[in-house]
Amino acid sequence: MAYNGDYLSCVGNLGGKGGGNIWIYKTVDPIETVDGTDYFSDGIDKGMALGDVVTVIQVTTLPNTTPTEVTLGVITAVSTDGATLTQMPLA
Repeated sequence: MAYNGDYLSCVGNLGGKGGGNIWIYKTVDPIETVDGTDYFSDGIDKGMALGDVVTVIQVTTLPNTTPTEVTLGVITAVSTDGATLTQMPLA
């Protein structure tokens, strides 16, 4: 399946001088696909920026099923072509 911007939501702003946003994205795509260059094709339009934190919730079907995997990542590149996520190690 391909990126679906309907399931990307900005849920908060980190504020302060460090700034940045916190996002939630629900998908059936494996994290290896979401980790692809410019995956979030409308990232600039939605306001994604370098350093934003994204929680990726992988499910078996959309819209709302039991999560099969949850991954934390950070936006490491933003261009007119999209925003790129890189997984963050949790340990």
